[in-house]
Amino acid sequence: ENFVELMQDRVSQLGVTAVYGHPAGGCVTNLQDQITVLKEGWQYPLFRQLMGAERYGDEAPNDLLCGVTFLGDEKCSGPFGKFKTVGDYLGREGWKGGNGKLWWTESQGGANEPTATFCTSSVLAVARRLDTELMIHLQQTGSNVGDSRRLFDYGFQKILTPDARGEREFPETGGIAGPEGIIRVRNFAIDHLGANRLVTAVIDDHEELRVNLWGISMADGSFTPLSAGEISPQLCHGPDPASSKKVGLVKMPANGQSLGDFCTVQQDGEHLDLKLWRIGER
Repeated sequence: ENFVELMQDRVSQLGVTAVYGHPAGGCVTNLQDQITVLKEGWQYPLFRQLMGAERYGDEAPNDLLCGVTFLGDEKCSGPFGKFKTVGDYLGREGWKGGNGKLWWTESQGGANEPTATFCTSSVLAVARRLDTELMIHLQQTGSNVGDSRRLFDYGFQKILTPDARGEREFPETGGIAGPEGIIRVRNFAIDHLGANRLVTAVIDDHEELRVNLWGISMADGSFTPLSAGEISPQLCHGPDPASSKKVGLVKMPANGQSLGDFCTVQQDGEHLDLKLWRIGER
């Protein structure tokens, strides 16, 4: 009997200004308020289970759920199959649809009618891709499934599309190959040394191994040379030439500032193109 009052007290503790009037969700609210409430509820497994249900009601012959409305009238409903406000969206985990006037009826008198604009079709939903959860809220939509899909797609594209931060060509194009000139890359390797260091190893025309240590910054996309060295390893000839590597990818250690930081390297002719990427900056 006191659910609405308890709900009102709880959301007030979250800083939500919504006014609730019905246990099924009838309220006067805004977009951010509903997302705030959703984030709080999403912490609880039972909440997730109920919000992610795709069927309401039992199979025949027990296919009706009966009860009493808040006005004291008996009512039976169900079952509802494919109860999915967002359709078959990939990665969907929870959803809730709704419309206005849940707590107001003519029998309650005009004085109780909210003055805010009534919505006729709303969506609140959660989807997950690549361990990233995205929550959306549409207060008024002409297409629950279509608009939800477009909003989720836009959000995931913004979050998960790599952001190019900076690049470096190594060695720089031009010059004469040889001990005193610009080297020509024949093969390479790359790895990280901690969160802000990269090491590249290059085999050049003269079969010398050249190792370079770089300081990197995702903030400004810079590569800073820190040290370099070269050796002539006197490698034994094998039966077949080693295949040349063309591309490389290094995932930098997690730093809490993004979903992932990466460095890619591609052999372009006789030099390397190094690039820094950030995905989902927090």
